[in-house]
Amino acid sequence: MDSELVAALSDMIPRVTGIVQRLTRVQFGATTSKEDIEQEMWLAAAENELVLLKHLANENESAIRTVLMTAGSRLVGGELREQRAKKAAAAGYEPHDEVYYSIGSLRRLMPMYFDNDVAERPPQGRESAGKVSGGTMTYGDYLITMVDLDRAYQALPQGKQKILARYFAHPQGSGGFTHTEIAGRMGMTPGELGSRVQVALRALQRQLGGQSPWQRGPTPKARA
Repeated sequence: MDSELVAALSDMIPRVTGIVQRLTRVQFGATTSKEDIEQEMWLAAAENELVLLKHLANENESAIRTVLMTAGSRLVGGELREQRAKKAAAAGYEPHDEVYYSIGSLRRLMPMYFDNDVAERPPQGRESAGKVSGGTMTYGDYLITMVDLDRAYQALPQGKQKILARYFAHPQGSGGFTHTEIAGRMGMTPGELGSRVQVALRALQRQLGGQSPWQRGPTPKARA
């Protein structure tokens, strides 16, 4: 990416991320992490580099902010759809489509998949991270989730499988390699690694359905 654009984005993305977090937390109660939002913005910047360079040359900072905020809001929207699906299920509604896996939930689940493969129970000491549905998660729920992830992962191109495996096999903060160390071992910059992980997670999400199960409106269960 153009060095002048990188310098401008390095200053702008943290500020825009803060705005997205504040707005969505106040309006919707969103809790999407700062790191995930920033990474989505960097990915959007890379995908729209020529457009952003034109805006930068025209000193049109507001147009650049719009591209970044759209990307960040889209990611937060995915997290909110997951939360609404959980509430709807708890209230007795049936989904019309596959279970919705947000990028955030996939980041929590992939380390357990690589740690334990398809298993009946979560790795010891990490049971709470395996809760992907409302209420108390049963071991059957966890097994189904891991089967879903395995099916989706095996359907990915080998390059995306490799990125996810190298990144999530050693969870950061759990005695594994840091983001920077993983990037170095793979011959990438930390920014490049982050973007490729995000692209691979998007591809995994598409294999798992990729859409909110409540798009067409929930249908109440028949009551006895």
